[in-house]
Amino acid sequence: MFDIFIDDKKYMADENETIMDVCKRNNIFIPNFCYDDRVEASSICRICSVKILGYDNLMPACSTKVDKDMNIITKSDEIINARKNILKLMLKNHPNDCMNCQKASECKLQEYCYIYDVNFSNIKILKPNIDNTSPYYYKDYNKCIKCGKCVYICKFLQKQNAIDFIGKGYSIKISPPLNKNINESECINCGNCINICPVGALFEKSNIKYRLWELEKKETICPFCEINCKITVYTKSNKIIKVKHTDKSKNDLNKGLLCNIGKFEIDYLKSQNRLKNTYLKKYIDLGKALDILKNKLQSISKEKILILISSACSYEENGLIINLFKNKYNIKNIISLNELNNENLFFNDIDELKYLKESDLYIFLGNIYEKTNKLNGFIKANISKTDKIIAFEETFSDLFYKSDIYIEGEHKYLMERIKLFLDILKSNKNHKNLIYSNEFEQIKELIDTSKQKVLLYDSNYEEFIRFFMKDKELKDLLEILNMKIININNSPNIRTLKFLESLYKDEYNNKKNIIKKIKSKEIEFVYIINDYLKVSDNLLELIKNIDFIAYQGVFEDEIYDISNLAIESKSFFEKTGHYIDKSGKTKKIKPVLNSNNIAIKSMIALLEN
Repeated sequence: MFDIFIDDKKYMADENETIMDVCKRNNIFIPNFCYDDRVEASSICRICSVKILGYDNLMPACSTKVDKDMNIITKSDEIINARKNILKLMLKNHPNDCMNCQKASECKLQEYCYIYDVNFSNIKILKPNIDNTSPYYYKDYNKCIKCGKCVYICKFLQKQNAIDFIGKGYSIKISPPLNKNINESECINCGNCINICPVGALFEKSNIKYRLWELEKKETICPFCEINCKITVYTKSNKIIKVKHTDKSKNDLNKGLLCNIGKFEIDYLKSQNRLKNTYLKKYIDLGKALDILKNKLQSISKEKILILISSACSYEENGLIINLFKNKYNIKNIISLNELNNENLFFNDIDELKYLKESDLYIFLGNIYEKTNKLNGFIKANISKTDKIIAFEETFSDLFYKSDIYIEGEHKYLMERIKLFLDILKSNKNHKNLIYSNEFEQIKELIDTSKQKVLLYDSNYEEFIRFFMKDKELKDLLEILNMKIININNSPNIRTLKFLESLYKDEYNNKKNIIKKIKSKEIEFVYIINDYLKVSDNLLELIKNIDFIAYQGVFEDEIYDISNLAIESKSFFEKTGHYIDKSGKTKKIKPVLNSNNIAIKSMIALLEN
């Protein structure tokens, strides 16, 4: 650490810091368009230029490293005039439509023009130049100031290369390669370019007209994967309008990125019918629904009752549910929808995120990397250009273009191929002279030359992987090879279901035993408590033949269709509680929408009385 001077005041600085870093840390205003501390500074826009005593020219604060006793001036006539000239050049080819622009009041160009008293020199009528081909957002080329921020976020954080600088000089533009439209590019519609665009060039599509000051802003977490990104939700008239990532720090699990589901499809309430209290599909009030539910719980033998919970429920909700039915009602058949959906609950005792970040060989089994995958952003953000990728996928995805080895086929075919892959691991130890196909010889070479390896598989391969992990020789070999096998669950908040671990020691809650009871008609009544978790067709087929199905949930979904009694419930965005993310951290759920529906915790309280 050493001293530097900024505007005649002394500040402490580190040799690795830039002028911008020190100024940000000390709340010293420096305008910026292209700067983002998650990627290396590009110094394109130059609006952050400052004067350093002893230097002939103004220097960009975003990329200039500090030095001992450096004397920096952030505001002078020379600096202000330079910033004004930059803004005037930007306005020269910028549409004069601030009155109608959706970005008004959160546009950096508008803000800096106000600060430095810069106005449009003339009224311009520009020919519309909008790419509207993405289902989620549009690109207005007329409003783009070519700062390049979106290019570097896409390239270095999202690892997509969907956009770049096209052309030279005056005609340069930021566009998908070869001037293609968004829908023809590698764009995965994650929307992270929108979050960082300083002007109105990139913007979410919305059916609701709004200004920023009309929106109510609340912070919560995204519920749809195990990263549980911290998000800011903007609402109007009790409807979710848009979503931004709250934490953009380098230390954030997802480095400030959101996937396309977290960014654009988080308002899952708008496109589905909300569930109402019904008995045999006829509307009833909550009191009547509660009476029917209590009567079933009290009149049916406890051995014939099944309680199905979900990881979509909060930590508190699942704890209360298990405590109520296990202790008050003495019901022993309690299991999660996740378990019956073949999701792995407690298989990994390692720091999974550490291996996702630090491995140099990634092996994908199942369509984990597909465009709509919720962990897409996190996984991509931690795979470097030098890392190697082997992919076994059922459905073709953009991972094909990034893989060293890519094998596509149906589920059964992939199981055969992965079995051969595991045999190759053993052959490394026992049969070094075996000859395989060229494809698997390449796989063998990648395994031999990598230091740390991780196999990521989705829940459709859970039982298959478990079977092989019973092989002690294979387990020992994985340790020698420094290779970890990690399940990427389809559902978030899996660690909340730790409540069930003690119950699983009981034969009643063994998955195979539960399935056997359902098939043999030993279960007469099931109470399913869920939010947004999708269930498999196999599970629906399994439970639909139970005599009486009570369902407390949010939507008239596939479970509702087969239920006898339905009880409305608050959704994730209407309740409080906690989720546990993939790193084991507890994250708080805060309501961002209002609802008169009953909370699961309130329903449990009513059932206790």
